[in-house]
Amino acid sequence: REALLNFMQKFEDSPKKARMVFEQSGLSDLLPLPPKLFPNSEAELSNEEWAQKLTWVFRCLNHAVPYSALGEFFGQPKDDSKDVFALFVDSFDMGRADLHEALRGVMEAFRLPGEAQQIDRVVQTFGEVYFRKHLEYYECEPDNIYLKNSDAAYTLAFSVIMLNVDQHNPKLKKRMVVKDFISNNRAINDGGNIPPEVLTRIFLDLQKREIKTPPSGSLGEPLSQTRWKDYSQLIEKGYRDNALGDAHAASRAHVQGFL
Repeated sequence: REALLNFMQKFEDSPKKARMVFEQSGLSDLLPLPPKLFPNSEAELSNEEWAQKLTWVFRCLNHAVPYSALGEFFGQPKDDSKDVFALFVDSFDMGRADLHEALRGVMEAFRLPGEAQQIDRVVQTFGEVYFRKHLEYYECEPDNIYLKNSDAAYTLAFSVIMLNVDQHNPKLKKRMVVKDFISNNRAINDGGNIPPEVLTRIFLDLQKREIKTPPSGSLGEPLSQTRWKDYSQLIEKGYRDNALGDAHAASRAHVQGFL
């Protein structure tokens, strides 16, 4: 516990030095190598132990992780940041989900960095991982795959973030309608279009349900359906212990309403 608290404090102070801070904290020596969440995946992800263990900390001890520091680390222009963020995104069970729902799950687990170049790096990695997981899930049902490549996933993810702001920023007086969203995403799919019914579905869902990043991963924050499903899949796959399942009765009653 002392090593964890020490790491979190130093990580919040110096998020760019996450790897060094993690290795100096002693946590890397204390933690076992986490199990693979998706053992049948052919993903080319980092096999370095420090990266896998640090990802486990960010995912399974998410309640203690400073969200803004996470975004700052993930957005850095170095391999360490990209490797850990790719592992982080890969830990979400998102293969069958529409892109905006996959993005919703990830964005409830950290805060986007503030600089445009950092956001670009984060969204690009998200697009790459999401597209690969989407292909893997629908390998035997190719008709359900509406994206042609990871560039299309990356561009659509950016468009989704912009639509979320457009639909829910109270300062905006004029908002997009469905035809605007479809027009804005013309020819992004390897020169072709994403099916309009898919874009319409994304638009209407985002219009009803804003993608929100909570202040922290604390279970004291309102627990959305998306977060609860994510916690559950981590437990079911043995990636984290079942501490969440032993929550106080009041907390259990709170989350049962989403099931």
